[in-house]
Amino acid sequence: MSRALVPAAPGRRAAAAPPPLPSLWPNMLAAGLAIALGFGGLALWGFTARLDSASVGPGTVVVDTRRKSVTHLEGGLLREMRVRDGEEVSAGQVLFVMEDKRARVELGQLEARRLGQLARLARLGAEQSGASGVRFPPELTAGGDGTAEAILSNEVRLFESRRDMQRRVVESLEAQIATQAAEGAASSAQRRAAEAGEVLVREQMAAISKLATQGFATRAQIAELEARLSVLAGNRGEHAAGEARARQAMAGLQAEIARAEMARQSDIADQIQSARIELNASLDQQRAAADTLSRVEVRAPEAGIVADIRIRAPGTVIGAGMPVLDIVPVNDARVIEARINPRDIDAVHPGSPVRVRLPSYNTREVPYLEGTLTYVAPDQTVDEKTSLAFYLVRAEVAPASLEAHPTVKLYPGMPADLLVLNRPRLAIDYLLSPLTDSVNTAFREE
Repeated sequence: MSRALVPAAPGRRAAAAPPPLPSLWPNMLAAGLAIALGFGGLALWGFTARLDSASVGPGTVVVDTRRKSVTHLEGGLLREMRVRDGEEVSAGQVLFVMEDKRARVELGQLEARRLGQLARLARLGAEQSGASGVRFPPELTAGGDGTAEAILSNEVRLFESRRDMQRRVVESLEAQIATQAAEGAASSAQRRAAEAGEVLVREQMAAISKLATQGFATRAQIAELEARLSVLAGNRGEHAAGEARARQAMAGLQAEIARAEMARQSDIADQIQSARIELNASLDQQRAAADTLSRVEVRAPEAGIVADIRIRAPGTVIGAGMPVLDIVPVNDARVIEARINPRDIDAVHPGSPVRVRLPSYNTREVPYLEGTLTYVAPDQTVDEKTSLAFYLVRAEVAPASLEAHPTVKLYPGMPADLLVLNRPRLAIDYLLSPLTDSVNTAFREE
C-alpha cells in the first residue's frame, strides 16, 4: 500500500520543522589544535630537554688518606694514655705521654759535656795566647748552675797547673843556659889569660934569646920558657874549646826551649781541634736528645677520631715504631668509593662529573652533591661473597658543594649512591633509542 502526499487543506497551519543540528567543525578544530599543541610541545621538549645519562653505583664515604697509625720513634715506657676509643681529637692534641726520665738524664749529661767543651776551649785559647788568666764566655759565667761552676773551677786549676809546669820547664832550661853562659864566660876569661901569658912568655923568650947570643943566658932557660909557652897554648886551646862547648850548649838549650814551646802550641792546637769536634758532636747529640724529649708527648698528626687503642696501662713497654693507636681523619672524608657495573665502564673515565646522593639525608633538603671522578680501577674485581664483578671507582666531593649544604657532614662508612654523568643526551634520544636499537639488530643473521 502506497501513501501519497496530500497537500494540507486551506485554512490549516503547517506543522513546525525540526531545528538544524549544531556544526562539529569548531570542536574538531579545537581538538585538533590541542592535539597538535600537545604533540608539538612534546616534540619541542624531546628535542630541547637534556636528560644526561649516568652510570650508577652503590658506594660509601671513605677518607682519602685512610686511617693513620700513631707510633713512637724510639719506644719506651707508657706514662699516661689521654684519649679513649671513639674520641674526636684535634690536630696537635696530646694522645699519650711516654716516660721522660732517661731522656732528661741524657740531655743533662750532654749539656754538661757541652759546657765542659766550651770551658776547655776557653782555657786552651788562653794557653795558646799566653794570657795570664782564662776568660770564659758569658754563657758559662752568667748562670748560677753548680755544674758550670765546678767545670770552670776545674779548668782554672788545670790552666794554672799547666802554666806553672811550663814555667818550671822554661826556668829549668834558662837556668842551664845561665850555667853554660857562666862556664863559657870562665873559659873565655881563662882563654884570654892564657893568651896574655903566651905574650909575656914570648917577650921573655925574645929577651933570653938575645942574652944567650951574648953569653949571658943558657939554653936551659930558653927551653923552660918554651915549655911554659906550650902549656899556655894548650890551656888557651882547652879554654877556647870550653867556651865553644858552652856556646853550643846554650844554643841547644835555647832550641830546646823553642821546641818545647812549639810542642806545647802543637798540643794545644790538637786539643782545640779535638774539643771543637767533641763540641759539635755534643751539639748534635744534644739536639737529638732534645728531639727525643720533645716526642715524649705524642700528638695527633691531624684532626680525626681515635680508634683501635692497643696499649693502655701505664708502664707498658712500647717498642720502637710499634703502632699504639689509629686516627681516622675527619677532614679527609670527602671521597666516595663505589662499585660500577662492568657494562657501564666504557662511559666512566677519571675527570668525569659525578653526583652523590646521600640516603642518610632527606633528598628534598639535600638532593645531591657535586664532585669529580678521580680514580677508575684498571681491572674488574669479583666480590668473594656475591661473585659479582665490578670496577672500583673513587670520586671526590667538591668543597663548594659541601659549603652549599652546611648541614651535611660526611662520616667514614656513610652509604652513598654515585652517579657518574656520561655524554649529554636529549629526551628524544631516550624515546627513539628502542626503535633505533631494533632497527640496528633487525636485519642481522643469527
